[in-house]
Amino acid sequence: MSTVYSKTNDVWVNNQKGAWADCRNDDDGNLIDGDHDDTNSGFGVYYAYSSGRGGAAYYLRRSYFEFDLSGISGTVTAATFYVYSDKLTETNSNNNARLCASAAIPAAPGGNTDSNACFGKVDLTEAHSDAFAISTTLGYHSVAINSDGLTAINSAVGSGDYTLCLLADGDYANTAPTAVTRIQIYYANYTGTSRDPYLSLTISTGYGNKVIGVAAANIGKVNGVATANIEKVIGV
Repeated sequence: MSTVYSKTNDVWVNNQKGAWADCRNDDDGNLIDGDHDDTNSGFGVYYAYSSGRGGAAYYLRRSYFEFDLSGISGTVTAATFYVYSDKLTETNSNNNARLCASAAIPAAPGGNTDSNACFGKVDLTEAHSDAFAISTTLGYHSVAINSDGLTAINSAVGSGDYTLCLLADGDYANTAPTAVTRIQIYYANYTGTSRDPYLSLTISTGYGNKVIGVAAANIGKVNGVATANIEKVIGV
């Protein structure tokens, strides 16, 4: 198993609109942790509706996390995402969370002027997990990364970053909220790593037997193919 903590550029982005479709699908957000330095947010995931004297309003907040996998080698066969969190309000019919694919997190804009730099980065057509519950008890909550997520992870192994978005499951499902789901999320800027988001990775290093008397640990490639990508040599 290998643990990879989120980079310190993790960030939340908020959007508020009078129409659900505009709130969900706009590239532009209206509020952001501009310096990407919050340790936690009581609105890290927010999925809400209100009907005040000023008219109806929909609210969404998504959190983005980036993981540097350039130092990992081998093939990731399983991955689990852990987030230190607490569900503070759950009055919608669906109060679950979900992970989705995301483009890379842009550099910190240093204010709200470039909040669109993050809000629309999520790929709402590509879930990287099933829906999962975050309880009303503060602590780590986890969810398995699905096959699409594993494909994205392995494309970044040894060379780059894997980015994902944590959002309300109703946001992903394109179902307008009728009440409030509010989840507290902790980020990598929290002191130490005791509450940092992280990935737990199961890694296969490939072929594990000797080849012509040489231990697999001392073999990088067989006929130009990395051992991490070799299951058998001549059927063994």
